[in-house]
Amino acid sequence: SILYLSSIEKLLILKEVLKSNRKIISISKTSSGNDLFHSNAPDIGILDQFSEKQGISKIIRRRVESSIPVPFPVYDDMFKKLWFTIFYVRLEDNKNVLKVELPYWAEDDEITEIVEIIKRDSAEGYPYLLNKAHNDVVITNKHVDELLKISRIYETTNREQLKR
Repeated sequence: SILYLSSIEKLLILKEVLKSNRKIISISKTSSGNDLFHSNAPDIGILDQFSEKQGISKIIRRRVESSIPVPFPVYDDMFKKLWFTIFYVRLEDNKNVLKVELPYWAEDDEITEIVEIIKRDSAEGYPYLLNKAHNDVVITNKHVDELLKISRIYETTNREQLKR
């Protein structure tokens, strides 16, 4: 079906993107992962609640094969052999904990270098480019009101309906 073909298309694109895997980094301020503490609570929440100082968590390196029991519909061998390096970092004391994922096995010295670059290009403990991207895509109530006016959809109450 269309959904299946769409998933294959995403995998084909992902295969091409991963050819430059050492230039890819994923940074998120939320996560439901629990690989560090194996708790019902997310690791990022536990780290945020029970630590305040800047620093880096234990580093997790995981092969995709160990995480996904079903075969990929295309390039199964390639995807299953991928490694991911995962860690959490707080760039400044009392600021947000961030989750960092690299789509390859990264050595400790490379991770240290990456954290230094992220820290250098951050403000208030948050990477500048992520903050900019967030601010660029935030939809405010004012934006919604403007869209409603443009589309001529107005919020009405029952009383207004009776007047018509």
